[in-house]
Amino acid sequence: MIHVIEGDYEFWLNGEIVPIASGRPIFLPRGVPHTFRVAGTSRGRNLTILTPGGMEEFFVEAAAQALRMPDHMDRLLQLAERYGIEFRGPANWKSDEVL
Repeated sequence: MIHVIEGDYEFWLNGEIVPIASGRPIFLPRGVPHTFRVAGTSRGRNLTILTPGGMEEFFVEAAAQALRMPDHMDRLLQLAERYGIEFRGPANWKSDEVL
């Protein structure tokens, strides 16, 4: 689950675009392809809750190594594999359906 604290977000969830405003949550089911972006010009902040635990270590390790997309994609892919995370490529933001 991701709770948007600040800013407006768009989530791409299995081929559908779901707008989420500040103060609202979204549930992202395990195994369903997803990504998100901050929509608009203001910054975005969110609280992400991962259950069961363990996957948060991916983010801890990525931050400790200062890994950034797309500059360090090769290292991020190696790290992601250890945690069962699969990067499937960019979402098709323009042609998918807005809910």
